[in-house]
Amino acid sequence: MDEIARKAVDEALRKIREGRASENKEQKPQKDAEKKPQNAPEGEKKGKTARSLILSEAEFEKQLQDFFLNKQRVRPPQKEVRFVEKKDPYKDKRVYVTCEITVHNMPSDFFDALLKETLRQLDQKDEYRIDVALVDLDTIKEYNASTRGIDKITDVLSYPAADFASPLKLREGTEGFLRDDFSGLFQLGEIIICRPVCEAQAREFGHSVEREMGYLFVHGVLHLLGFDHDTDEKYRQMRIVEEKVLARVGLKA
Repeated sequence: MDEIARKAVDEALRKIREGRASENKEQKPQKDAEKKPQNAPEGEKKGKTARSLILSEAEFEKQLQDFFLNKQRVRPPQKEVRFVEKKDPYKDKRVYVTCEITVHNMPSDFFDALLKETLRQLDQKDEYRIDVALVDLDTIKEYNASTRGIDKITDVLSYPAADFASPLKLREGTEGFLRDDFSGLFQLGEIIICRPVCEAQAREFGHSVEREMGYLFVHGVLHLLGFDHDTDEKYRQMRIVEEKVLARVGLKA
């Protein structure tokens, strides 16, 4: 038995001795008739000696030794440990939204639904991600001037991550989309939407801001996929896809 267990046993025995000595001092002499309990066990009435319920010092010390030597210790059953994988909140995200402090934000789930439906309408795989920035008037004007040479405020700008020759068809000899290391999805590009212009156009056309925001986003996604509206026929094709997507997500005009 190690030193710690020995000290514990000695301390327990010391307290027992002190307790018994204190009881002996307080106990008054009793007659033989008074010492015997009235309801004595049957064996004791017949002259047999009943087993004492108080352990001797030797017995108590032995039980303590056995305990510290783990001879009588009962170990609780081991519980089954199950590791629950925490769900990554970004694992299913398709659109990552940033917002300037001067404008109101929109939830990423709003854009996620629009992107998935746009890809579905075009028979494309759901394997792309997009960055969206909601900005104010000055910022959209700076982007338009620096990237397109047009020093004017606009509603939406798109910056594709790949070069398309035509809708959904990459230009020959160019590299495809880069896979994002964080999400495992292909980077489709970036869309910048001017929130104040979106709100003004919503009032002008008499529909909700959500409807206008949805339209601008889908319009931007189509540009990222190679669509353009430099002719009436191309414009009509874009409008058909845009209206189908908006109707499917509940943003019908």
